[in-house]
Amino acid sequence: MYRDSQFYLTRHIAVAAMAIALILLGGCTKKNATTSQPPVNIKSGDESAVCGMYITHQSGPRGEVYLVGLGNKPKLLKFGSISSMFTYMHQPDVQHLVGSVYVQNVGEPDFNWRHPSKSASSFIDARKAWYVVNQDMCGSMGPTLAPFMHRRDAVEFSKKHGGQIVRFTQITSGLLKHLKSCTINFKVKKVGKMITKPPKLN
Repeated sequence: MYRDSQFYLTRHIAVAAMAIALILLGGCTKKNATTSQPPVNIKSGDESAVCGMYITHQSGPRGEVYLVGLGNKPKLLKFGSISSMFTYMHQPDVQHLVGSVYVQNVGEPDFNWRHPSKSASSFIDARKAWYVVNQDMCGSMGPTLAPFMHRRDAVEFSKKHGGQIVRFTQITSGLLKHLKSCTINFKVKKVGKMITKPPKLN
C-alpha cells in the first residue's frame, strides 16, 4: 500500500514538473518571437511595400510588418502609409502570416507629419496603439490613420483634426474602404518604381 502511494505521488510530481516546464518554455518562445521581430530604422532607398515609392519622400506616419511562416526567418515589409499597411494585412492570403506590427507614434512631441522620423525608436506596437480615423491630415497615398501610444493624445488630436478613435481590432476592410477625404495635404516627391501589384510572399 505504501509503495503504491509513493508511486502515484512520484508520478504526479513528474507530471506537474513537466507542465511547469512547458509553460516556461512557451513563455520563452513567445518572448523570443517578439524580440526577434523588432522595429528597425527607415533608410534612404527603402521602398513602400505596396506602391514602391521611397518612404523617406512620403509624408505621414509609417508602418512596419513582419510576415512569418514564409521561410527560416520573418520577412520585414515597410509601408509609407498606415492605411496602405492595414489594407495589405487584411488580404486573405496575408492575414495568417502577420507577426509583429509597428506604427509611428504621432503623439511624440517632436513628431513631424511632413518629415517623420527615420528612427526605430519612433515606432510602437501597433496592436496596443490608439488610432484616429477620418481625420483631416493626408498621408502620402491620401486618407490615412493617425496612431498614438496614449488615448489622451488621440483625443487631443481628434479635437483639432476631427475623426473617431478606434483600436487595432476595430480597423476592418470596410472601415478602410470608406475613409473620409482628407483636406490637409503635403506634396511629396514621387520617386521610386511604381508597383501595381502587392509584393510576392515568397
